Amino acid sequence: MKTNGPDILNISHHRCTPNLIKNDLKEKIHVIKKRVVQEDKTVSEIYREEMLELYSKGIEYAAEIPMMSSMKSILHRHRNAAQGGEPSTAADIILSPDMTMMEDGTNFWWQILR
Repeated sequence: MKTNGPDILNISHHRCTPNLIKNDLKEKIHVIKKRVVQEDKTVSEIYREEMLELYSKGIEYAAEIPMMSSMKSILHRHRNAAQGGEPSTAADIILSPDMTMMEDGTNFWWQILR
């Protein structure tokens, strides 16, 4: 619809037919990505739980669902990005002062460097 203030200048009708299968699949993948970040279950378990509903909708849906093997690395990458990556070097590891404090009040690193 094209308007100019309160006046309607042109109305064009949407003629595309929606691809409900792809829309449902995109929604499920979005839900899986959210759950992968929020839950401690394995990626495979979450994928299986969410995709089961789509598999039960029929062969048309089952044919469009990506295999777990093709989604696994994507989902793990998504989980790792949300949790923060592993430090690549020892210099990347940051220890807070309370973590290096010994029971007698001295610093752990001070004891090593002496």
